[in-house]
Amino acid sequence: SAARLVVPDSGAVVRVETRRFLLAAAAPPASGNAITAPMPGDILEVRVQPGDQVNAGDVVCVLEAMKMKNMIRSASGGKVATVEVSPGQAVEYNAVLVTFE
Repeated sequence: SAARLVVPDSGAVVRVETRRFLLAAAAPPASGNAITAPMPGDILEVRVQPGDQVNAGDVVCVLEAMKMKNMIRSASGGKVATVEVSPGQAVEYNAVLVTFE
């Protein structure tokens, strides 16, 4: 079934044709110290590196999915331990992108 989804920070409204992507966008991270991919796609940019201090809401990477750029933001503050992806890499749903100490 189709649903409308408002993309944060852009105000854009997109039509989502499958439930898989709606469920993926709402899925919790794999663990408390990791940011995971909310949907499958390609990494366009990585904006952090190990050792960086990030705050809640900071963009850690940009993921392209369904021809849309999605800013992947940190839900909380912390120090980046590892960056598991690089630009150009394809990722699956729930793949670990960044871990925190």
